[in-house]
Amino acid sequence: AAAGVVEKTAERLVDREQIVRIAARGALKHGVLPALGKRGIAPFAKRLVLHVGAALTHVDPLTRRDAPAALETLLDAAPELVARHAPAATLRHLADLLRRGDDA
Repeated sequence: AAAGVVEKTAERLVDREQIVRIAARGALKHGVLPALGKRGIAPFAKRLVLHVGAALTHVDPLTRRDAPAALETLLDAAPELVARHAPAATLRHLADLLRRGDDA
């Protein structure tokens, strides 16, 4: 059951609608991740990081702009798991977004 909830919520981080992305992030931050705890998050960490990576590299600039907040949500919940599972490309895309600022 937890796997389905995590997957369906993480998929929404790249939704076309910003309100859905914000709701997914809120569900992760205030519901799913705290309910799982660090040990419960561990089996899903790689998949969560991959979904955030997809948001960071998304074709839609608004989705890319929302992605750092999703990454921050994961970092707040389990920074060591993000560090362990984040591909270098994900971190490079985050750095590019932060450097550009306006995502031009």
